Amino acid sequence: MHKLLLIFLTMSAIAGCVSMGPKTPVVVQTGLSQGKNLLDASGKELPVRISLRLGDARPKPTVLVGHGSGGVSPSELNQAFAVFNWGYNAVVVDHYTARGIKVHTGVPVNGGLPNDRAADMIAVAKWVKQQPWHTGKIAIIGFSQGGAGIWALANEKNMRSHLAIEIAEEDLRLISAGVAMYPACHATFASPPIDPLFPVQLHLAGSDDLALPHWCETFGNSKYDKHIYPGATHVFDFAGVIPNNTRFTHRYDREATELSQSRIKSYLALHLKD
Repeated sequence: MHKLLLIFLTMSAIAGCVSMGPKTPVVVQTGLSQGKNLLDASGKELPVRISLRLGDARPKPTVLVGHGSGGVSPSELNQAFAVFNWGYNAVVVDHYTARGIKVHTGVPVNGGLPNDRAADMIAVAKWVKQQPWHTGKIAIIGFSQGGAGIWALANEKNMRSHLAIEIAEEDLRLISAGVAMYPACHATFASPPIDPLFPVQLHLAGSDDLALPHWCETFGNSKYDKHIYPGATHVFDFAGVIPNNTRFTHRYDREATELSQSRIKSYLALHLKD
């Protein structure tokens, strides 16, 4: 417990360590080569990439998929294929490659904090809005620390005071719904806002010993749809072995995986319809 407390106190100390330069509006160029950085209006590279896009030429709503502290993993890729099979565009966002960030499970790093993820998602959502294959609404699914990015993005007060980017009114309405998979929740890192900008569905692992589920307080707000899977552990939806994992207990849980995916599918259908 003392070790976890130290980790999150450290998170609190560096939580503002995004760019301290002049805040600039988020304007993103339309074009993109997959695996390359997004570009701003001046042609400057932004520190975010598209790892994978699944879709076809028919315009449809889009779901962004954000990874956890391990970077883009099979969990995010599997989710993207599921989203595509449900009839949406799927865009897997890579927050780490351009920043040179490696696996840092349980340890916060500059550039991988919730506000960094939120800034990236604003840029990606603006890019998506410009694409001929997109129409309608955008949702976001965040895994583990990617869930913490959802908390930063859904917190209006936090976004309006963002240290690195200038938030316009339309930026606050870019995301129509969120899904947080075994998300990181803690007051000194990022936690669900009392009144989120958009509705969020939570999937919490009852036996998670990394992202403790009791930290994810939702205040009885009807904008949250909260589900807890008894006995499930962190990354319960991945059937393989997590390399070099010494930070948390991991067991694949087929029942929790199938039930959570069914709930996500229904949730997206509800919130992405016209």
